[in-house]
Order: sequence, then C-alpha cells, then structure tokens
Amino acid sequence: MIIPVVAGAILGLAFDMNSVKPGSKYIFDPPDIEKNMQTIPRTFTQSQYRLIESSSDTSSFLDIDGELSLKVKRGLVDISGSGKYMANTVNRQKTVEMLITVNHETETLTFPSYTTLRTDWQGKPPSSIGTHYIRSITYGGQLIISYKLIATKSEHTEEIKAAVTAALGISGNLDANVTGSMEKISKELKGKFSLSITAFATTGPFSPLRTWKIA
Repeated sequence: MIIPVVAGAILGLAFDMNSVKPGSKYIFDPPDIEKNMQTIPRTFTQSQYRLIESSSDTSSFLDIDGELSLKVKRGLVDISGSGKYMANTVNRQKTVEMLITVNHETETLTFPSYTTLRTDWQGKPPSSIGTHYIRSITYGGQLIISYKLIATKSEHTEEIKAAVTAALGISGNLDANVTGSMEKISKELKGKFSLSITAFATTGPFSPLRTWKIA
C-alpha cells in the first residue's frame, strides 16, 4: 500500500494503519537494511488535472485509499500535501472545481526480502507493535492546486461546468493548451463566476520525502 508523506518514516520500522503512524519497533535490522539498501532512480515530473464533482473523484485522482481519506477528513491523521487538501470542505452547490497535481520524484529507497528480520518484537501483542512495516520510501514533492470557479448565480453553474468540460474534458495532462482554454473561458463567461485558487504542497528540505510503501 502506498501512503502519502507522514513524519517519522524510516525503512524497516513498524507502522500502524489504525492510527496511520510509524511504530516504535524495527521489524528489520537497521544495520542490515543500510548494508543491503537499494536505490532506484525515479526522476520525473507529472502534471495532471481533473474536474472534481465528489469526494470519490478526489480520492481516485489523488490515489488515496477510501478509509485513509475518511480519517484525514475527520482530522484523525495529519498528512502533508494531498492530506491538507482533503481536510478542507468544498461547497459544490455553486462551485466548479478543477484539481491540478504536480508530482515530482527523484528516487526510491528500499531493501530486499532477505534482509535480517529482528526477533525482539515477536510474541508481543500487535497493538504494541503495529500492523505493517515500511518497505520503501520515495523522495520528491507534490503540489496540489484547487482551481475553483464559483458561480455568481446558481443558474450559471451548469453553464460554467459545460464550458470547462467542452474545452478540457474531465481530465488530462496539464500543458499550455489548458492555460489557453481557461483564459478563453474566463473571457466568454466574464461576470458569471469568481475565481478562487488554493495551493497545498509537501513541506521540508530540498527533495523531501513524498511517499512510502508499507508491507
């Protein structure tokens, strides 16, 4: 399972899916993890957009598990980037929202299955250990932009949505054509909506931790 960035992620460390937090015990031996560390170059940047009409659209587009999504919305867990966006409530009655993501990855660190397994956690109740362990960590960054067209009158909402879908469809890759289409829509529907733009991003040093995988 892929988990968006959470503080305290260390390879081989236990992880509890109930609280969505790293545990305190190492499942695999840290020195042996360091010895067998595998670095996989993953340098790429991907920019995409999607018209959002429901929370399920958001979860699907951001690739966040439904149960995790609910925990984020309830404030039970704190996740940088996508989690910050999902914690916000959007009134869609008069709003047409285009969600834009820019994902950048630099490398993935992982370790092989033959890495030495520790035994000091075995025999203890799962509640004191966790449910999974951290198998890999991907470094990079994520930028999420919520581009909302808020209708000045309720009757304008469907007209705005129709104009956006006609020009851009439901989803696609972000490029210069998208910018041009949005500028054209702004001119054609001038006075029928106001624009609200909010950005959410992972924070930290250069090439920060972006995602990690548990097993």
